[in-house]
Amino acid sequence: MLKALQRPSVIGVILAHTLGFPYDAKVIREECDKLGKFLIEDCADALGTEIYGQKVGSFGHASTFSFFPAHHITTGEGGAVLTNDGRLLKLINSYRDWGRDCWCAPGNDNTCNKRFEHKWDRLPEGWDHKYTFTNLGYNLKMTELQAALGLSQIQRIEDISTARNDNYVFIYDKLRTWSFCLDFPWVDDPMNLLPLSPFGFPISIKTTKFTKQELVDYLEKSGIRTRPVFAGNITRHPMADQFYYEQIGDLSGSDFIMENTFWIGCHDALTKEDFYYVVETFYSFFKEKGLI
Repeated sequence: MLKALQRPSVIGVILAHTLGFPYDAKVIREECDKLGKFLIEDCADALGTEIYGQKVGSFGHASTFSFFPAHHITTGEGGAVLTNDGRLLKLINSYRDWGRDCWCAPGNDNTCNKRFEHKWDRLPEGWDHKYTFTNLGYNLKMTELQAALGLSQIQRIEDISTARNDNYVFIYDKLRTWSFCLDFPWVDDPMNLLPLSPFGFPISIKTTKFTKQELVDYLEKSGIRTRPVFAGNITRHPMADQFYYEQIGDLSGSDFIMENTFWIGCHDALTKEDFYYVVETFYSFFKEKGLI
């Protein structure tokens, strides 16, 4: 990552804290600042996770969060973009509000005190600033109902994060018996991390005794939902044939994840009984494979 930032063609980086396991955003931000480049933290999976005593999302020039139903808190759909840079805030709001140059809040007019006095090369004299478009934007505002749903959960973020972290530790403690054939991420706290706020529990297969798909099929048939680690190596998907992109390195890590890794839930609403059932199902699978 740091080597790729040195390339003149790279103007910045957008990097995800995947499944709530954080990268060292502090080091990357420092490198970006030295090189005059930007860092956007994708925190969709990591609401509540901390490094160096700070929440992830507070290191980048901007950060993004997802409030999709399966995430830490939900507004049904939608999410949030955070920044502490006033110039970026104006640009972000413009992209959110159809690309308008105006920064008036909804229901307000003439915040700039010269609504009909702005000068533009190709616009008529006195053109309304509220309807001056300087970016190609979208209508991305949350509805009041979505916002109310999100606000109702904000006070519970710490409890949700703690429950997810406790659930992760419980699954890890029960499944590490089979670490001879499965691999799980574990953080030894090099960045003063705890507690994490994990989105899921990733599992990698490191044996030839069975395949990822065999285990996934067994879990799914037992009522335990699984997911791949998102796209894996996204350049192997059909959509990649439609775009120009430049690949740096052989992407062997992404290939390994695509072929050997999946994840199960550690949602805060799940109970210890749910997780005991998960562990028993793994036990049954290994017994069927002659590994117990």
